[in-house]
Amino acid sequence: MIEPFLSDPHPWATIGSGRGGEYAWFEAEAEVGHAWGRHLPHWRQGGVVYFTTFRTEDSIPAPVLQAWQRERDQWLELHPPPHDAATQRAYHRRFTVRMHRFLDDCHGSCPMRDPAARKIVTDVLLHDDGKEGTEGCALDAFAVMPNHVHVLVCPNPDTSMSEVGKTWRRITSHHLNKHLGRHGIFWQHEGWDHIVRSPRHLDRYRRYIWENPLHLPKV
Repeated sequence: MIEPFLSDPHPWATIGSGRGGEYAWFEAEAEVGHAWGRHLPHWRQGGVVYFTTFRTEDSIPAPVLQAWQRERDQWLELHPPPHDAATQRAYHRRFTVRMHRFLDDCHGSCPMRDPAARKIVTDVLLHDDGKEGTEGCALDAFAVMPNHVHVLVCPNPDTSMSEVGKTWRRITSHHLNKHLGRHGIFWQHEGWDHIVRSPRHLDRYRRYIWENPLHLPKV
């Protein structure tokens, strides 16, 4: 358990935390589900905490994303799933780190530079109001950035990480579009997620999330 808080360390970002929970950690010997979304592979295991990221639709220009996808597809042909832990780490070093650094450069319209837009997202994360798909989740650290959101969360035993992410994106996109006077797709269809493997990794992800605003441009 951790102490909840909410803070704006940068004019374009909000960080905070729920109360967290008692977590299980990834077990290599236990059953692991392998789910494929539209573009990304996802590992699934019950009772664990996930580090997940979802981003706005325009945060990565289409030509850049298409080039990354071609490179990733070629890599996956050489390293077909299921992946062991070492191969998964290699995948994330090559592709995920690059994506996160690109997001921090604030491409696209960056609608969450608006404090009211960020509040819409934080309110949904902190107060799910029993919405189907998120009730019973243990919310840990999070950061709402100009064009993306990072969250540590442990879904309840009867809910998948995919359901949690879809629910957050669906609810926030409705309210954000209304607030911003726009319509259409707000978030990229698919989020990215990674199972946290140990208390040490949890601390590392918390630091990354809470320090993420330090990488934003100075304003």
